[in-house]
Amino acid sequence: MKYSPQEREDCGQRKSLKVEKGHDISNVVRDNLCMGCCTCISLCPTSAITLVKDERSGEYIPDIQKQQCTSCGICFAVCPGHSIDVSQLNEEFLPGALKDERLGSYLNCYMGYATDQRLRYQGSTGGMVTTTLMYALESGMIDGALVVRMPADGSMTPRPFIARTAEEVLTSARSLYCPVPANVVVKEILDTPGRYAVVGIPCHLHGIRKAECISKKLRKRIVLHLGLFCGCGTSFIGMDFVIHRMGLKRSEVKCVAYRGEGWPGGFTVELKSGRKIHQGYHEFWDRSLQAFKLNRCMYCHDHTSELADISFGDAWLPEVIAADTVGTNLMITRSRNGEDVLRQLKDSEIIFLAPIKRQRVLESQANCNWKKTAISARIKLAQILGKKVPDYGGLTFPAPSLVDFRDAAVQYFQMVLSSKKSIWWILRITSRIINAAGRFSFSYTADKKK
Repeated sequence: MKYSPQEREDCGQRKSLKVEKGHDISNVVRDNLCMGCCTCISLCPTSAITLVKDERSGEYIPDIQKQQCTSCGICFAVCPGHSIDVSQLNEEFLPGALKDERLGSYLNCYMGYATDQRLRYQGSTGGMVTTTLMYALESGMIDGALVVRMPADGSMTPRPFIARTAEEVLTSARSLYCPVPANVVVKEILDTPGRYAVVGIPCHLHGIRKAECISKKLRKRIVLHLGLFCGCGTSFIGMDFVIHRMGLKRSEVKCVAYRGEGWPGGFTVELKSGRKIHQGYHEFWDRSLQAFKLNRCMYCHDHTSELADISFGDAWLPEVIAADTVGTNLMITRSRNGEDVLRQLKDSEIIFLAPIKRQRVLESQANCNWKKTAISARIKLAQILGKKVPDYGGLTFPAPSLVDFRDAAVQYFQMVLSSKKSIWWILRITSRIINAAGRFSFSYTADKKK
């Protein structure tokens, strides 16, 4: 993949992105700010970056082959780990949208689900992402979609790929709570003409939007960005912790499945013996597991995938929790393109769609508080500890409270406990104590969404 002189000139002129020769992502990895999104791998013009699974940290990191690197600066420029100017990217990609400090730029909010009950049941939450992709493929809107699936080979290693049929989309119909190097497949989009949709959590879309500032080809080929709400990423060591907590050995596991099979679903382990063991969503996703978040997730401001055309999440609302065992999505449209796609789906009667007020979305997403209002405490505490933090440009966050600092300190402490298997028992005890106290604002279960 090569960039024309005009493309290089264009990227240098864009306010939202600067390419400076001599910079590369090695410093991002050193500073522990890598998200593992792998945008850098796909955009490298000399294919000098390879993907490495770091067994010590339980995450993906890029590795630069120095003999191939030309120090062009592109990998550093597209990396969202060290910096992302959200305001500039919003102006660039989501013009005309309402500005909201909690939800990001948006047009409208909706609640809905797939009318095909099979898709609704199999998906993580309401089947809306799967239905949208299938419709886009079958209508000719796109030629393929960047999605991810978990193979049944015992590796528990997610596989991003380009789905080109409805059947292939169905194999990716569930959420994955582990590191996902989705953007490594962006190279295939750049190398293969066509129109594409991409599905990802906020950091994936951050990388893709930055890459679109450099590559006109990429910007033209990706016609639909679907974002997933995200509380935080979980390392592969976190999955080992869950398996250990279930009284199992890693060598016994054939494959795992996250969510699906109704709502809110849970975590299912299939053993090589054929036996299946299931944990409910709240039992699986507790405060112990939250300690295995990736370091960069501590400084993430984006819960609702603010740079997507359409964002999708769980409808954690009292009336839904009380009656729904299949799944209902919340959706936020942020571009006219996203709004048009949802309208087409509704007009085709393949989804149920109803408007919902912004405040109801916020009520259903307690983690918006953790991401938006408490981030300054985590950043300030990290700086006190001598850690590097990302540059958000002109984006400002609310001043931290003493409670925010307390919660941040607890999170850092639990992350230290999670790093050593020999003291996981202490992590479980402290998590139970915190659960019993029931007052820490960083809880992703948010008192189990009552």
